[in-house]
Amino acid sequence: MYIQVNAHNSITAPARLQSWASEELERALSRFSTKLSRIEVYLSDENQHKEGSNDKRCSIEAKMDGFPMMAVAHQGDTIGEALQGAAEKLQRMLDKKLGKLQHHKGNTPVGGEPFADMTGPRSEEDVDQEFETI
Repeated sequence: MYIQVNAHNSITAPARLQSWASEELERALSRFSTKLSRIEVYLSDENQHKEGSNDKRCSIEAKMDGFPMMAVAHQGDTIGEALQGAAEKLQRMLDKKLGKLQHHKGNTPVGGEPFADMTGPRSEEDVDQEFETI
C-alpha cells in the first residue's frame, strides 16, 4: 500500500506531519493493506491565517484493486482530528464495500452465519434424503 501525503502551503512542519499521517493511516488501514494499492491524503487549513474552529480539512482518496477510486473528507479543529475522522470514514466505507462483496459471492447470508460446507463428497443417498424432506 503506497501512501502519499500532500499538505497545503499553510500547514507548518509538513515533513514531520507527512511522516505522522502516513504512520497513522498504515495503522488504521492495516487490515485492508493487501487490498489497497494507493492512498492519497490532502491536508489543508480552510481559514489559513485566521483562528477558528472546524477549519482543518483532510481528504483521502483510496484505490482498491478492482474498484473505482473512493474518496472521503472530514473537517476538525486540528489536523489530527481531521485525519482520524477521515480515516474512520474510509474504514467504514471499505468495510461496507468488502462486506457487500463477501455477501455477493455467497460467503455469508443475510443473517451473518456462514453457509454449511458443501465441498465434501456427498452420496446419492444423502441427496435423495435431502430432497425427500422438501
